[in-house]
Amino acid sequence: MINKFYKIINNKFFRLSKLIFFLSFLLIIFLISLSIFLSIPKLFDYQSKKQIIKSYVSQTYGLTIDEIENIKYNSLPKPHLEIRNAKANLDLNKNYIKIHTLKIYPKIINIYNFRNFEANKIAIINSDLVSNSQNFQILNKIFFLKKKLTFKNLNIQFNKDNITVIKFKEINYSNYGLKKNLIEGKIFSRKFKIKLKNNYRNIEFKLFNTGVVFYINLLEKIEKDHWKGNFKAKILDSNLKLNFNYIDNILFIKDSFFRSKNLSLNSDGTIKIKPFFLINLNSNLNNINSEIINFIDINKILEAKNLFKKLSMKNKIIYKSKKIRNKIIESFNLDSTLAYGRLVFVKDISISKGQIKCNNNLNLIEEFPILNFKCFVKSNDKKGFLKNFKISNNKNNTPFSLNIEGNLNILKKKINFNMIETDANYKASEEDLKFLKMSFEKNIFDQEFSKIFNRDKFKKFILEIL
Repeated sequence: MINKFYKIINNKFFRLSKLIFFLSFLLIIFLISLSIFLSIPKLFDYQSKKQIIKSYVSQTYGLTIDEIENIKYNSLPKPHLEIRNAKANLDLNKNYIKIHTLKIYPKIINIYNFRNFEANKIAIINSDLVSNSQNFQILNKIFFLKKKLTFKNLNIQFNKDNITVIKFKEINYSNYGLKKNLIEGKIFSRKFKIKLKNNYRNIEFKLFNTGVVFYINLLEKIEKDHWKGNFKAKILDSNLKLNFNYIDNILFIKDSFFRSKNLSLNSDGTIKIKPFFLINLNSNLNNINSEIINFIDINKILEAKNLFKKLSMKNKIIYKSKKIRNKIIESFNLDSTLAYGRLVFVKDISISKGQIKCNNNLNLIEEFPILNFKCFVKSNDKKGFLKNFKISNNKNNTPFSLNIEGNLNILKKKINFNMIETDANYKASEEDLKFLKMSFEKNIFDQEFSKIFNRDKFKKFILEIL
């Protein structure tokens, strides 16, 4: 009985062994056949297939390949064609992209037969795009394709008049898979991440280690170059919100407000992108902490000379103090224009019992920027006016005026007065101007530029003039 039982078991084991052996043999044959099938294309001459590949990539991905240095077939890790050192054109504006490696993953049926060639996906590795166009819609051609596409280590540089406007470095992007519609890279030497959601209508941007996060919500597309939406941003402890309307390369900003613990303002205006970049804003300043000026590092600001060369701005800022009591400044208007690094601005300041108006200009891209100024001070009540600077005067309702012209070297902390005169028929002589120069540099300009706006310091200087 036992022997019969063992015999049955041995027979079944033998049959199972034969089945496993047979399946293993089939698997080995299949793997060998597959390896041969995938390896034989290595022997083909793909140089003769260049035109077919170029035509497919152009029609499907919008990349018109002008140059190819080398093309070969690789079977691992997945069968693909590898193109080295290619140069492609993105549009008629000659926005060229230099590609170190372009991998095309063809469908299995096209490994041997290039008739009706198609690919499952492509990967562009180590590429550089330099565009002299200010139309950022060229990014649509790169990131918003429907066919499967991957970018690894893409660098994008936008130029204007041979000057670099902005750079994006080491960009990684894929429009499929686990990281679908996630853009990662570097800007201003800092890592960033962009998430594209809801068919690209919701955009989330995060700049790492800066506290900068913003969201763009595209509400509707009215026509080709006409979008409406809103924008929200968080910058450290500050918040910015605005509605926008983008029409033909002009961004119209409405209902914008910025809030922080030190500053609060509302703005409206436009940002023109083409044919030249221009910012034009009108702002109402609701609240400002006067101590904020002490945290301004003028030296750091003046280091951004390349940025000042590229910026064109027109700004108007209006401020009215809601609490007049204990406030020196009741209101002020500031009109400023920045173009080619030259800043021109006019200040109109109302203080208790007086008015101050200054015309200023400053070349921000000079090694040692010089601030030229012409200021006029007028008051119908000299006593009330001087009270703002804690200066006593016994004459009520006495008119007072003061004209000052000169220039100020911000970094070297030097000042020159060209003219000082008052309504009391006083006009400073050369010796007086030298004396007042020394007094200003000693009593007011003894620290950096942001520290000179101090009431007690100006009190000493005004007493010298009076």
